[in-house]
Amino acid sequence: MDRRCFLGAILAPGVALASPGWSEFWAQPRTLWLRRSGTNEEVKLTYWKDGLLLRDPYIQLCRFLRDVHTGDAVYMDPRILDLMFVVHGYQFSTVGATSRLTITNAYESKLTNRRLVMTHGASRTSRHMSGQAVDIANPIRPQDYVEYMKYLGAGGVGYYPDSGHMHLDTGPKRSWTKSKF
Repeated sequence: MDRRCFLGAILAPGVALASPGWSEFWAQPRTLWLRRSGTNEEVKLTYWKDGLLLRDPYIQLCRFLRDVHTGDAVYMDPRILDLMFVVHGYQFSTVGATSRLTITNAYESKLTNRRLVMTHGASRTSRHMSGQAVDIANPIRPQDYVEYMKYLGAGGVGYYPDSGHMHLDTGPKRSWTKSKF
């Protein structure tokens, strides 16, 4: 699908869900290109193809999205992978190219969460602990991404303007902006 078709599909989600462009977007192989801040690890993996979640790439992504402080990993919610795939699609529709997403946080163990609650004011019931959340650093025009993800009805959408970070999760629909990250 070309940029114009994708942009048309995302600009009118209520109509686009039934349009050929939107169906085409979701039918294509789903590839994520990610970099992990702190470790500088990078992956580019196709996790979905021909209507199926691909086991080995999915497990590799789950390991990549591990708690980097403890090394613990969980099965990530496949919907969070799909939200990152939508971010890639939005990149392509707005700037004509897809660049890697820098992940600053994904799964976090209870131990890591307790530390983040004390040091950064993180939620004690964070979706990160169940593999349902990611934080992305400095996407191109982060406020545009946040507004777009809220418009689509993504679960939790948080924006941290001081650092340009965006939080996405698959929980109930809600949004917030905080000055500190």
